[in-house]
Amino acid sequence: MVSRGADESDIKDMPHVRLEAGADITNQDIADGNEAEVAVVVEYMAAALRREDPLLCKALDCSYVEGLMWNIKDPSTREWAWGLFPLVIRQHYERTWGAVRF
Repeated sequence: MVSRGADESDIKDMPHVRLEAGADITNQDIADGNEAEVAVVVEYMAAALRREDPLLCKALDCSYVEGLMWNIKDPSTREWAWGLFPLVIRQHYERTWGAVRF
């Protein structure tokens, strides 16, 4: 989202809608094998989670992290994408969906 022109004020104005769209964009980048874009976006989201702002974390958790990889069926693609996710993204994801199996 950042590389596509979004900034933090956009996220704070309508966090859930924008973050769901961000998850969809990230999923498309995963499906397309766009490693550079996936890495930049998930690191940006991870940095926001690390700030531990309760409202922002809830929005990120519910509307971004939970939506990651929902439509990625190929196990090797899921494993590849998982390798790009920072630890904090992985922790939030597994808290919702449990341990990842490829």
